[in-house]
Amino acid sequence: MYDYSKLKGRIAEKGYTKCGFAKVLNMHPNSLSYRLENKLEFTQDDMVKICDALGIKHKDIPQYFFTLQL
Repeated sequence: MYDYSKLKGRIAEKGYTKCGFAKVLNMHPNSLSYRLENKLEFTQDDMVKICDALGIKHKDIPQYFFTLQL
């Protein structure tokens, strides 16, 4: 399982709620929540859209999407 706490923090830091951020991504809020809770996987397209929306450099994708839970 992956640890999305850094991603969740960045979403909050930018002033978004999960629901509001899902709208920015043109994604159903449940779909975003399931991904953040490790119930669904993020696609590569999801990762790029999220990074672009949050101002995350693409080279930093591993820090936000591939950190394992301890």
